[in-house]
Amino acid sequence: MTAPAHLGVILEAMITIAEAAADLVLPLYEGGCDSKIKADGSIVTIADTQGEALITSRLKALFPAIGVLGEESVAAGAQPDLSGSNFCVDPIDGTKQFATGNPEWVIAIGYLELGRPIAGVILAPALNRRLFAGLADHGGFEQMPNGSRHPFTRLSPKSGPIRVVRGGHDTHQSIVSHLDPALEIEMTKVSSALKFGMIAAGDADVFIRAGCVWDWDIAAGQALIEAAGGRVTDLYGQPLSYGQSETGYRHPPFKAVGAGLTV
Repeated sequence: MTAPAHLGVILEAMITIAEAAADLVLPLYEGGCDSKIKADGSIVTIADTQGEALITSRLKALFPAIGVLGEESVAAGAQPDLSGSNFCVDPIDGTKQFATGNPEWVIAIGYLELGRPIAGVILAPALNRRLFAGLADHGGFEQMPNGSRHPFTRLSPKSGPIRVVRGGHDTHQSIVSHLDPALEIEMTKVSSALKFGMIAAGDADVFIRAGCVWDWDIAAGQALIEAAGGRVTDLYGQPLSYGQSETGYRHPPFKAVGAGLTV
């Protein structure tokens, strides 16, 4: 199935903007920058605010009619119009890792139509600029440092243990309690939305988040997973709802599952 032309234009713009944001924030990571605690207890750095400002301004310049939901702008009190299409921006997903020298942080940009993630870009600047991009239902790719693009295969996983990735907020037990006990699993701890890219590229099979997350944490990742033939739902198999300002754009626990898997 060929993707509508406007989606290809949007995806390429998202890639270019994510790379520009990487150029801005990577020196701040390498040189170190101060962080502070926000009202919700999470960490923010100047890289978050400057990165989001760059991404938002460039998206608005190219697509002025499309709203932009950004983590830091919401923290500052913004409530953009998300009634049609919108971008969803996390300038630094994994700010704690960024602030402590762990390279597993990413820049994440998603594009949604009528509340569904359609396009996603996840870029890990400190991991050799590893980049994943895709369009839900239409395929995607991992972009190599030399610029070559390796398409997501959309193939079912090979035989062997189910490769589960978990974040630092969840315990081994909180994850396995949501999996079939008969499954043989191999669990690895990975920070940030990098986990979605790994599943899309076939380097992992399942990601379960037992706690809550927000639109900007997962919009880009859901688009990537669905570009690669997988799915992202709540723990009961129901679709996730985006753009819910009344809940603070919060989501319940969820699972991201690669192509061809049932867990």
